[in-house]
Amino acid sequence: MSVQIENLSFSYGTEPVLNGVSFTARDGELMAVLGPNGVGKSTLFKCILGLLKGYTGRAVINGTDCAKLSSRQLAKHVAYIPQSHYPSFNYSMIDMVLMGTTAHTPGFSSPGREQVKIAEEAMEQLGIIHLRNRGYTQVSGGERQLALIARAVAQKATVLIMDEPASNLDYGNQLRVIEEVRKLTRSGYTIIESTHNPDQAFISADKILALKDGRVIADGPPKEVINKELIEKLYGVEVDIVSAADDKMRFCVPSHLLI
Repeated sequence: MSVQIENLSFSYGTEPVLNGVSFTARDGELMAVLGPNGVGKSTLFKCILGLLKGYTGRAVINGTDCAKLSSRQLAKHVAYIPQSHYPSFNYSMIDMVLMGTTAHTPGFSSPGREQVKIAEEAMEQLGIIHLRNRGYTQVSGGERQLALIARAVAQKATVLIMDEPASNLDYGNQLRVIEEVRKLTRSGYTIIESTHNPDQAFISADKILALKDGRVIADGPPKEVINKELIEKLYGVEVDIVSAADDKMRFCVPSHLLI
């Protein structure tokens, strides 16, 4: 197994946010975390990433308790991919990806030829090597997101934590990012991503983790987990689940829009 969360709980002051969360994400598996805003998805990620220390329970990656690892040690196991953003400085695409190699660079050393090679290989893997010298703020949102994923690949971590990787992208870029994420799982990465899109989760994920009020209310394969009752419980809206003829795709449609 790659990631094992055991009875993890966390509170901000006296306000509980996570309550007894447990799940396992294995090598080569894509887990989609569903749940409304404020349910604890970001807090869960921060606990796994070592950014929050006051939790109870355990977060174990590749057999090692995260609480026993320094930030530098943890960075060799897990990488974080935020939503696409605009930095204050227009770094080149290669420089953005090079930032991922710092986990393996001693002290304050500058990246050398080996680090540049690692970054270029990551960009090649994500299909953006032709953008090597372009400004990060001068490419499309999808290309920026792929650069952030390439940065995580260059970090050489085997577990990737993604915060809504396809949000705020047009339809074509959403599909492109989803496909590249799937390729990474097929090559052995363990990926845990948050999403507000049940349809996307059904298409791309191997496993669904549904959170509500800081608790796990569903955990399993999309075909077994995503249903009308779950979506209505999570988001408080009435929906119907419409399946394609081959049942390979399902769509959540508001009930009042169906005739």
